[in-house]
Amino acid sequence: MMVGVARTDRRTDPATPSQGAEVGDPTPAGSACTPVRDSRTMSALARRSVLTIGGTAALLTTAGCNPFSSTRVTRTEVVTAPPPIDPIDQLIAKTRLHYLRLVASVKLGSTATVLTPLRDDRRRHLQALLDEQARTTRQKADPPTQPGQTVPPPASAAQAVTLAATDVQDAQTAFTDALGSVSRYRATLFATIAASLAGHQEALS
Repeated sequence: MMVGVARTDRRTDPATPSQGAEVGDPTPAGSACTPVRDSRTMSALARRSVLTIGGTAALLTTAGCNPFSSTRVTRTEVVTAPPPIDPIDQLIAKTRLHYLRLVASVKLGSTATVLTPLRDDRRRHLQALLDEQARTTRQKADPPTQPGQTVPPPASAAQAVTLAATDVQDAQTAFTDALGSVSRYRATLFATIAASLAGHQEALS
């Protein structure tokens, strides 16, 4: 008598979980799917990114930089010019030198005696400049010359006259150029001296 043997079908039933997967696990074994973030977490991150970008743009705009504009911002720096140098010190030194030359020239005698009025005027010019300097510094005015302060005389009387004419022209130019850099009161003094020097120039021409 033949006995029938029941064979068990080893094919995997689709409804039966496969090996390596636990019952109730929605992810099949060997799957590489990434877990999905919670929708509330994604919304918070999105809001945080928007706030960060908006804050950065506000800071740049406050600092004068618009990140959404292609216009170049130009900053202008104002540099204050230094105050002009007071020319009275140089004018005093120049006037004193010319006065000492006239003193040495007049001692030569001869034709150099025509320089005597010029010498006296230059001394008055020098004293007026020293008084003006003392007025602004509130100190006692210096004397026109110091004891023993001299310059060597010219080689001849004719040379003395020529040198005096050169000094007059030089001094007149210096006082005229200084008119625009001083106060109105001091400019009046400089203009008066320049006019006197113009008379000297005519006398020596």
